[in-house]
Amino acid sequence: MFFLFVFQLANAQKTIKGKVTDNSGEGLIGTNIVLKGTTSGAVTDLNGDYAVNAMEGDILVFTYT
Repeated sequence: MFFLFVFQLANAQKTIKGKVTDNSGEGLIGTNIVLKGTTSGAVTDLNGDYAVNAMEGDILVFTYT
């Protein structure tokens, strides 16, 4: 039963993909995306694209300087 529970948790994680843009629609390079309360996350690429693994209910925090 323990293994079944772990399997269900693993299936609940999803890859969230997106693009961070400025007001003119240009991708923002180097925007940090972190799961709130953790150090897990991603950084946008040259086009502003990102992919981060998250569980349902996780909050993504975006920062750009």
